[in-house]
Amino acid sequence: MLLVRLTSAAAPAALSLSLTLTTSLRTLVMRTPARLREDTILLNLAVKTLERQLKRIARVHSDFTHRMLPA
Repeated sequence: MLLVRLTSAAAPAALSLSLTLTTSLRTLVMRTPARLREDTILLNLAVKTLERQLKRIARVHSDFTHRMLPA
């Protein structure tokens, strides 16, 4: 009988803790897309910079691989 009373008394406290965790997790989940967007923008800038450098290398390579026409 004592165990039943302890369990029934602890259930609302456990439920309250569960709801508190769920609320804080929801806040974290809602904050995540904004951070991912910021990280995506930074990643996009890094990729664009690398892409520009690779295009320069390809352009220089194509300039040096052309043969000179006989004069």
